[in-house]
Amino acid sequence: REGRVRWYVVTDDDTLLNVPRLLQVLASYDDREPFYVGERYGWSHTRREGSNYITTGGGMALSRAALDRLMSCNFCVCPSADAPDDMTLGHWFKRLGVAATHEEGFHQAEPHNYHPEILQHAEVPISFHRFAVRVPANTPQEEVNALRRKNWRTWSTMFFRVSDRQEL
Repeated sequence: REGRVRWYVVTDDDTLLNVPRLLQVLASYDDREPFYVGERYGWSHTRREGSNYITTGGGMALSRAALDRLMSCNFCVCPSADAPDDMTLGHWFKRLGVAATHEEGFHQAEPHNYHPEILQHAEVPISFHRFAVRVPANTPQEEVNALRRKNWRTWSTMFFRVSDRQEL
């Protein structure tokens, strides 16, 4: 097993990951089995084609075995260029017999969208989505970057329990 990639992680470009916590959680799964892990959402459960899916905003982890199934899939073809990637993957994994495994540390939204008690008493978070900042269109890029760094430091210390000395 040495030298072999065991997990593949997919996120949106505005997702902040707590990598040590991610690795800790993934170590509890057998990567030789097909696992598709993250924050589970669902759609159209009252209809035959509905399914659960893992959001890419909160991040998803695919075991090597799950990715192998996906890569050898003959019916896994994107229905259109603008099809939602996470929902499409969820549909394919359902047909491939790989269940969406909910892991509570993955978060599809920013920290302020969760009740403080939930974040205070829950497991240490793995991710938060929408790391980007909302500013007027004419804001200088240096200011935008400074605000992103501030968000990163604030979220890391408040929610990931990371000190400044542990910054990457």
